[in-house]
Amino acid sequence: LDTVDEILTGNDHVAAVVFQGNDIAPPEFIRGLRELTTTHGVLLIFDEVVSGFRWSNAGCQGRYGITPDLSTFAKILAGGLPGGCVGGRADVVDTVGEGGIRHPGTFNANPLSAAAGSTALGIVERDGIVETAEKQAVRLKDGINQVLQSMEIPGGAYGVSSIVMVSLGTPVDTDDPHAVPVGVEQGGRPVANEVLDQLQLAIINEGLWTHPASMILSSTHSDHDIDETVNKYEAGLQAVRSSGLI
Repeated sequence: LDTVDEILTGNDHVAAVVFQGNDIAPPEFIRGLRELTTTHGVLLIFDEVVSGFRWSNAGCQGRYGITPDLSTFAKILAGGLPGGCVGGRADVVDTVGEGGIRHPGTFNANPLSAAAGSTALGIVERDGIVETAEKQAVRLKDGINQVLQSMEIPGGAYGVSSIVMVSLGTPVDTDDPHAVPVGVEQGGRPVANEVLDQLQLAIINEGLWTHPASMILSSTHSDHDIDETVNKYEAGLQAVRSSGLI
């Protein structure tokens, strides 16, 4: 935050600060961005393409109670069809179409995407989709952490909401969803990319198609799916260990 403050102080060339909603950051850091941008008179924009309707029914901003000036949404927003939107303060959004900013587009106001998105968001709100996906993410993190502990591999599964990150070789506080792996200067020793590549091949051979360091859960993942994922992940780690890479 001190660096952001330093950049914004006396700088009239910065129009906005963009925060990616699915970046793992302590809530107090995000609140600090809100305070700094307000103080310096620049816009705060949330990129909620991934976190929108995943971090909560109201995205990252809803989960933490922070209101940005503008927000971008896509993916879940359009219910599986192409689509995205920008929303925010009326005095900013209303500059589009009033002669200030032109925004032409072939798929602007596409009725099919709008109908699919409206229906999908209704289901998200009605059926507790966010809560279900997050519950399954907790199950997956717990399972992977048990595997890492039993195999005595430093690291851990962590992450916010229904996104699961896995640190291998570098400790992370798995009790804090906003924690990040310790840096090299604190003794962290992340595994080489070669190890991750081999682990990915190993878990694919086990029938698990995912990246070994980043997984996104949905409400359709069952307990059986999660348990199978943990078992196949463990088998992949064992295969990599047998080759002497971990």
